[in-house]
Amino acid sequence: MKKFLVAVTLLALVAISVVVPTGAPTFAGGYYQSISPAIYDGIVITAIGTDGLYGLNASDGKQVWKIETTDRVYASPELEASTGKVYAVLGTEIFPYRHLHKIDAKTGAIEWRMPITKGVFGQPLVQDGYVIVPTTGINAGKGTIEAYKTDGTFLWNYWFGGWSVSRPVIVDDCVLAASFFGQVEIIQLKNGKKSSKWKKPFQTEGSGTYPWNESDSAANRNGAAIECNLNLYNGHIYFGSYDSHLYKVNAADGTKAGDGFEIHNAEWSHKVRWARSTPLAFNGAIYAGCQSDKTETNGLYKFEDGTFKQLGHYVLSSRDAYVNSSPVEVDGKIIFGTDTGNIICVDEDLSELWKKNITPNYISCKPAVDGDKLYFTARKVNDELKTICIDTDGSIVWETNR
Repeated sequence: MKKFLVAVTLLALVAISVVVPTGAPTFAGGYYQSISPAIYDGIVITAIGTDGLYGLNASDGKQVWKIETTDRVYASPELEASTGKVYAVLGTEIFPYRHLHKIDAKTGAIEWRMPITKGVFGQPLVQDGYVIVPTTGINAGKGTIEAYKTDGTFLWNYWFGGWSVSRPVIVDDCVLAASFFGQVEIIQLKNGKKSSKWKKPFQTEGSGTYPWNESDSAANRNGAAIECNLNLYNGHIYFGSYDSHLYKVNAADGTKAGDGFEIHNAEWSHKVRWARSTPLAFNGAIYAGCQSDKTETNGLYKFEDGTFKQLGHYVLSSRDAYVNSSPVEVDGKIIFGTDTGNIICVDEDLSELWKKNITPNYISCKPAVDGDKLYFTARKVNDELKTICIDTDGSIVWETNR
């Protein structure tokens, strides 16, 4: 009987420890980002409100299916387009109250779910038969990368310093993953061991602040938090960090590519606070949003790819008009959202083509693109998520709260 009581007590303690990780964010989706939708064969997969993952008809926004959750959806769903399957970490009533789900995008049918005993705010990666999930661990100090097969088989987990909320990338037979301790590490895909392809992890240059504790600017770490997803493009990974820098790193060996951001942008990097927007590499340029304390340094920036020389700046009209949204390119147009509720379209030179204001205020996702339609989510501080369909000419097709 005593052994039984001890076992029950331990299970209860574990359950408490994994429901809400220490320092859980007040904002949903990739930490400060909104949930990014996905689209497959006329179905938009998205989060609405605080209680479920939805499949919506892409033409009119009507509900096709819904998966009930016990908490808001913290991490963006990942679509495997070749199979029409969606992978998402959702809150459940079954211990340990958080599961990785494999879902049919057309019907919402759950094919399997696997328990996750750690906090997950980052978007999974699905590639080559693997599902790679970034986690926060079960405390504020450590994070993990967890690997599964697409049939639900658990393979391994890899612990490293700091939470991980960035969508990783796979290069050849390795996983490249980033953390809140400002490092990008390389992990062998087959066994979860550190790879020898890089001499050492890539380290960001500044310290910055932790998202949940701004006074902790340099505690037990040397780098600044990386929150945005890693963007793999032409053999390089692009990302920003909380040290007000953008980075371009050689995926093959983990060395810095280009002339270095600080050389050409010292003034920018001393004024801009955080780079949470996943950089877009397009046509010889890098487009990236930022968050600043000053109106004149907020907005979307254009840099030359390789030299990081600043080529343009789309200035926003408000101190709070942060660009935490990840820009996308559609037919040579760059489209992104702001934290003051605007969806903005500019040309390659950052001249404004159109702007639409949406309520609620925060539009900080990466939109899903399907032909001449884009699908955004908008949110209040930490709930009331809704989805918007907009034409590439700026016309709103539909928006819905349910």
